[in-house]
Amino acid sequence: MKCVLAFALFASMLACVPASEKRQPAGAAGFFTEPSAGARGEPFTTEDGWTVRFEKVVLQAFVSACHATEGGGSGYDGTGEYYLWNAEQREEIFVRALNVGPCGVNAALTGTFIGRNHDEHFDEVVNIDVSDEDATRFQHVSDDNAHNRNGYGSSSPQLLVVVRAEKAGRVVTFDIAFGSFVFVARGVRASVIVRADALTTVPLGVDPERLLTDQHDGSRLRFDPIANADSDGDGRVTVAELAAAPAIPGTDENTDGGRTDDRLGSLDRAGLLATLARRAGMVLVSR
Repeated sequence: MKCVLAFALFASMLACVPASEKRQPAGAAGFFTEPSAGARGEPFTTEDGWTVRFEKVVLQAFVSACHATEGGGSGYDGTGEYYLWNAEQREEIFVRALNVGPCGVNAALTGTFIGRNHDEHFDEVVNIDVSDEDATRFQHVSDDNAHNRNGYGSSSPQLLVVVRAEKAGRVVTFDIAFGSFVFVARGVRASVIVRADALTTVPLGVDPERLLTDQHDGSRLRFDPIANADSDGDGRVTVAELAAAPAIPGTDENTDGGRTDDRLGSLDRAGLLATLARRAGMVLVSR
């Protein structure tokens, strides 16, 4: 239904072109999301014996496109869309008004810039059935940027997760809107053929389990490091506790394309918090 309404609007805009002008054929392209079992809220058991459930996963991503150019290269079309949606849902996120033919599409978790006047870009985000309460959290500085609460020069969140884990009668939760991985989030790219007056989409995986995965192949899911960060034993792990807990060294989530990124090294983004932030930037995957 959303796509029908979008294309109805697109068609009405094209109808305004004077009859003397021959309009270029255009279409739309992007992704349809495929949530993992964890994203759908199904409980799973980690290697270290925790039963974990993602009670809420909300994402904000920017979808952009590049067109093929003469000589076999590609160029950014200058167009794109911000989307905000619940990970448990299967959604279509795409770019409109693209030239017909070969095209590359990209999706990456991305926040909106918060300037001196708070932010003028929030109204550009396409909200797909996200509650007002959750959407509001994407209009302020992310939880892992607590040192910069004034907001100037910061990014809003890109990923909100609410997690509950249980082991031997012990319950541990955390509720965090991540945003500091804006520089290291890995986008998902795909090649498509744009068709006139049609929407072309390819699959995009949403795997929040990667927050708990030591290896990118998903072979080791561990919750003990997060549970151990609960220094006051109240069952709720905070941003401050994650920052104070030791980072997990030596695995791929601590690098960006094979090199360590030091831009997550401030006080509020240290320790285990930095590890989780880097992992969070990789919850979108190719299918």
